[in-house]
Amino acid sequence: RMLSRCLDSQIRTDATATLGPPADDRSLWWRQDIADGQDLHREEIAFQLVTALRDTCRGLLKSHSISTEQVLSILGEYPWPIFQRLSLFVLSEVDTSPDLARSWLVNKDNFENVHIRHEYNLLMKAAFPSLGETDQRLIIGWANEFDSEETKASLTRWSGNAPTAEELERARVSKSLDRLRHVREHLPSDLQDDLRKWAEEGADLDRPDYAISMSHWVGPTSPQTTEELAALSVEDLVTYL
Repeated sequence: RMLSRCLDSQIRTDATATLGPPADDRSLWWRQDIADGQDLHREEIAFQLVTALRDTCRGLLKSHSISTEQVLSILGEYPWPIFQRLSLFVLSEVDTSPDLARSWLVNKDNFENVHIRHEYNLLMKAAFPSLGETDQRLIIGWANEFDSEETKASLTRWSGNAPTAEELERARVSKSLDRLRHVREHLPSDLQDDLRKWAEEGADLDRPDYAISMSHWVGPTSPQTTEELAALSVEDLVTYL
């Protein structure tokens, strides 16, 4: 609990963190993943507290000093996405009751929440096979949902041109398969065929699924100004990237 309180207090000192709703701790920027993270932010206090909290949870669970339910209860006392990400990460590592994993996976808000997507996918990869067929088909159905008008507006906003029908279809297929590639061995045969075709067209089925990643731009000008990027929500930034 002490580490959880310290992490909560540290996040609240960050002027960019907002309680919302929904709460946003900007952790996608300073903690790319719970397992390791980015070297760029290793010296930051919040980064180190996440590492300490992760390792403490691992140690307590390994020694059976505390139950998985108790760990999740403590982490669940805080509103920040980083605590949800820690919960999902813990569940992805422990061999526990399928009901615990199901309570996180069979939840559309969690499925659509870009702030916790990487850790959600880790748990989905670990626990999808243990879900019943009805739950599996429900998640597949969520992955296949596609708002063409919203996507058209987003692509138009960032490219300056309305997407063609072919580009929209490519976006639809990519969105669906990108969410399902982590459990491809457990999908119906038609979706496995779609994934193989997608890979043949150049998709990397094993690429990292971080919502935000670092890259470099070489050229006389930036494609977007600092002010433009800073003004984006995480959801708009993911769409832009």
